[in-house]
Amino acid sequence: WVPPGFSRAVFRDLGLPRDLDILWIGRRHPPLHAALLRFSDETGYRYRYSHHARDPATSEEVSQLVARARYYVVTPPGPERVGEFNPISVRYLEGLGAGARLLGVLPRSGEFQDLLPMDALVECAADGSNLPAVLAEADADPHWEEKRVAARDLVHQSHGWEKRARHIYDRIVSLQGKAE
Repeated sequence: WVPPGFSRAVFRDLGLPRDLDILWIGRRHPPLHAALLRFSDETGYRYRYSHHARDPATSEEVSQLVARARYYVVTPPGPERVGEFNPISVRYLEGLGAGARLLGVLPRSGEFQDLLPMDALVECAADGSNLPAVLAEADADPHWEEKRVAARDLVHQSHGWEKRARHIYDRIVSLQGKAE
């Protein structure tokens, strides 16, 4: 088993002002998206989302956009894509790599707990019913910045595609000459 990796060159903290409160890129879970739209209308939180992972089109535009987000929305792939497994997706690593804190749903696979600190995710209900409470608590956390930086540094150290490629290469080399 090899977990997903992410592009450290694209998803990095650029030191930009975090002027987007909540960002969602790519596929969305409709009930949570609707709750985020209502929440942003009611509170003034700046919620931005793209209709497709390729909006904006260039890696540099994506890099700058994600680096401006305080919270990056994540949900595991639905059963129509992966069956009942419910794995972690690369989005979890990308948001953290850009220095955002994750907001969303914990995958049932257990991979998140194995790879990342639990405080890197502000967990909310899949239907968004508890958004006001969980965001109020997260925003009031005096250790928010420390948690954000620790998670960013961890994913850059341990979860880039370079690290995954090295793991695969080392495994192949270790198997050379061994009869199986």
